[in-house]
Amino acid sequence: MVVGIDLGMTNTRACYFVNGQKRLLKFAGGMDMLPSVIYTEDGGKVIVGQKALYKGQIEPSRMISLSEAYRRTSELNKLWKCGEQIFTAAGIAAEILREVRQRLIRNARLDENEDIGAVIAVPVYFDDNQRNEIRRAGAAAGFKVMRILEKPTAAAIEALHGRQLDKKILVIDIGFSAFELSVLDKNYTIIATDGNPIGGDDFDRAIQQEFIRRIEEDTGIKLTDAKSAGLDDAYYQSLMSQLLDEARNVKEFLSEVTEETVTVMMPNLTTLGGQYYVYESDFTRKDLERVCKPLFDKIFNRLNDFVNVEDIGHVILAGGTCSIPYIKERIERDLGIKPEEDLPLS
Repeated sequence: MVVGIDLGMTNTRACYFVNGQKRLLKFAGGMDMLPSVIYTEDGGKVIVGQKALYKGQIEPSRMISLSEAYRRTSELNKLWKCGEQIFTAAGIAAEILREVRQRLIRNARLDENEDIGAVIAVPVYFDDNQRNEIRRAGAAAGFKVMRILEKPTAAAIEALHGRQLDKKILVIDIGFSAFELSVLDKNYTIIATDGNPIGGDDFDRAIQQEFIRRIEEDTGIKLTDAKSAGLDDAYYQSLMSQLLDEARNVKEFLSEVTEETVTVMMPNLTTLGGQYYVYESDFTRKDLERVCKPLFDKIFNRLNDFVNVEDIGHVILAGGTCSIPYIKERIERDLGIKPEEDLPLS
């Protein structure tokens, strides 16, 4: 058995083959992605994924994410405190990969001691030391690590494998916390990269700020901070969290369905001005394009400065934020190439 793992800094995915058919690995709640976070309980038990994320929202000092541990740094020996325990970045990666292995054993009904090979995709900015770290983390998790791939290479192989290629490949990856551009030759070798720290979370926050603006306009109450909102810190943080979650839901809804408008309704959002406040308004795809325009401009200015269109024959989209229709449509308009979509990378 061999499993392919997209070790994302925000979410991790994996797939394997059953009777020649590719199958995405399912995690808690039937989800096909595993949040790349760990949480430590009293007594030392480590929890990984969605449950860790929920618990960490209550006790953030007991949670750490892979993205926090790997912030584009090659400092290999930095230690991270998580509850009463200390981890290296590779130790956090090993816990996440160990959860992937256990889920694979359950999903595919494998023997606990079965040899499982793994091909692991990592961010393109990882240096050789970090890739070797991940190789060791995979071995510590119980995998026989066969290869470490850069995410753009994995995306291009997934989308174009088996096709005759005569031109270069552009991979555009907008994940949760970063925007990356990679150009590969026809042999899937990376020959140029670029990018910046714009990611899906920036789009979420732009939509959240629009919700805040509308609520302030509706109530006359400033939501700049807890004091101006007339709320204690816990209620204020809860309000901001709810608005951010709903912003993410709106972005995903308008990216995945054909509808141009979604009705946002959050009953009893919180107490504002001494009474319960119900938020309800329509949010359109045009609204999304308007409030996210500065982010779109930064992405496409960077893209157009980076790429020589005459050299590009294929465009691969990776990362959930590339599902936004405006991004797909503008890429085709600016580059004159209809993009192909790979599995979302995180």
